[in-house]
Amino acid sequence: MKRHTRGAGTPRTTHGTIRRSFALPRALVDQVAEAAPPDYGSNLNAVVRRVLEDYVARRRSESLDAALDAMAADPAVRAAAAEIESEFDAFEARQGREPEPGPAHGATASKSARPRAGTERPKGRPVRRGTP
Repeated sequence: MKRHTRGAGTPRTTHGTIRRSFALPRALVDQVAEAAPPDYGSNLNAVVRRVLEDYVARRRSESLDAALDAMAADPAVRAAAAEIESEFDAFEARQGREPEPGPAHGATASKSARPRAGTERPKGRPVRRGTP
């Protein structure tokens, strides 16, 4: 994005806020005004800020998903995950528990079913982190 400047190359900023001008179609602005929650009122700046924050969060999430997918396709990572899962199975067998189905047992995890860090199973047992 081209950085707009004022005078001798000084960016237009106010206390950490960079000011920009955008040319938007009237129809789009009208649609935004209709769709925006009442607490935004006619504050288009607040709507644009929220949309940009959501955009950044979505792009970061997509980037993380792409990295996780690449790891899941990596044979070395898959082998390490299978070894770890085998160790979990052996531990659970020693504890008298049945191993839960995971990637090494033919089950697959979709992106939406992928466990997140810090999640736990019932009874406080940690989630098994296999590859999808």
